Amino acid sequence: MQATQTDKLLNHLARGKRTTRIEALFDFHIQNITARITDLRNSGIDVKHLMKRDPNGGRYAEYFLTAGEVEHALNSGRIYRNPNSNNYEVA
Repeated sequence: MQATQTDKLLNHLARGKRTTRIEALFDFHIQNITARITDLRNSGIDVKHLMKRDPNGGRYAEYFLTAGEVEHALNSGRIYRNPNSNNYEVA
């Protein structure tokens, strides 16, 4: 079974990595990261964001999960680690 965009994003964030709209577009072919973040939040995963500025002064959001949120989501059964692929997935 092929991973969904939401699963790809979750797997990336759950490994302690961060992403932006542009990175998600190029890395995961996610054109609407807001919708995928909303999917994760609706499943009970508290995705954080930090507003940053680019060198030209433009604002953008960087999305991430805290280590505590990953542990909490695993313990509460909202996400799980697939033993076959070792990837995180939404329960």
